[in-house]
Amino acid sequence: MSGQGILGQDEIDARINGAKQDAPPAEPSAAGTHMTSAEARTLMSSEPVRLNDCTIRTIPTLHEELVRRLSETGPVSVDRTGIQRPNTELLQLLAAFVRDLRSQSRVIQWLGESAAFDRAARVLGLSSSLGLPADG
Repeated sequence: MSGQGILGQDEIDARINGAKQDAPPAEPSAAGTHMTSAEARTLMSSEPVRLNDCTIRTIPTLHEELVRRLSETGPVSVDRTGIQRPNTELLQLLAAFVRDLRSQSRVIQWLGESAAFDRAARVLGLSSSLGLPADG
């Protein structure tokens, strides 16, 4: 990972400002209120990020998802239940993501349990950086 994290603040700001300028007019929702496409994306993204055993081929896809989540607001839920064989790349990517969330005054909410994930984070000294529960 570079010293700037997953995405630099200037790039985040540019994407947010670009999205605001390119945003189509709000459309009525089923309830009759208007919702912009950005608001709809935020609602859809309230779904937790589900982690599985990541490989060198799947890390880029996860990276793209995490970058997308950085351009949103509020906490990010991450379900680690599917991790049985965590690797260093996954943990480094997540540590950078959590750091970037914290720089935006946002938090990560860990869902589920994975003893293997928690053990690997502890061995690598990343439990605190990842914001894992103390008993995890």
